[in-house]
Amino acid sequence: MPVVVLEPNTYYDLTVTCNTSGTEATEETEGTDPCPNFGRVWEAKLVYSNSGEPFVTCGRCSRPVQIMDAVKCDPQPEIS
Repeated sequence: MPVVVLEPNTYYDLTVTCNTSGTEATEETEGTDPCPNFGRVWEAKLVYSNSGEPFVTCGRCSRPVQIMDAVKCDPQPEIS
């Protein structure tokens, strides 16, 4: 799993993937199906890094995604 370090208060274009693989049923719980985006890689554009730890979720399962790569936007968007 790559470790991507982001600067705080900066916009990035991210490459992300969903790792929600689902769970097997046990005696106590029902199993869950994998996310339809499981293993799919996609781009998330103009993501603000907040304190250096952006919170990006999968649009299908609403779970956090893994950041694979980040490219700092140049120029940075101007917000008024």
